[in-house]
Amino acid sequence: MPRGFFDRLIDKIQRLVMWVVVTGLLLMVTVQMILANPNLEKSLISKIPRVKKILTIGQQSNFNPPVKNTSAKQVFSVQEDYMTLSLQNKLKTPHVNLIINNQVVDNFKDGVVRFKIQEGDLIAIDARGSKGGLWFKVVELSNRLATFKPQQQFWVKNEYKVLGRVKRLSKF
Repeated sequence: MPRGFFDRLIDKIQRLVMWVVVTGLLLMVTVQMILANPNLEKSLISKIPRVKKILTIGQQSNFNPPVKNTSAKQVFSVQEDYMTLSLQNKLKTPHVNLIINNQVVDNFKDGVVRFKIQEGDLIAIDARGSKGGLWFKVVELSNRLATFKPQQQFWVKNEYKVLGRVKRLSKF
């Protein structure tokens, strides 16, 4: 029985679609294998020539970039984060230490400690050997810190207490 024109057209379209799908899948698998190669820098794909310098119209090939101006002024400065803790008890306790990243930074002999901190610093208070409980309060704080809040208080009684790890607020 002879096949009609539309039947032959549908068969050709089906073959074309199958060919496109199979070719696309093979291409995707090949690209994934190339990109997943841990030695990509040493492989053949890294040896493909690529443009290293782009010259504008009329620019010579022996172009040298301008020398950096050493008299430039600083426009932005890196803000350092800080925190101030005060001892709320009316005692002066030189044996109570402020510890940042397992390093003794200062003690509370004057009742107040102001210190610089960076993101990721672990802040602790070592009050081992103190008699009775001690109240500590965050008196001053950089605006960009999320871990601690102004006026936040901590109770420490004859212990090594980790106050927390410094985290910054998101920049956006």
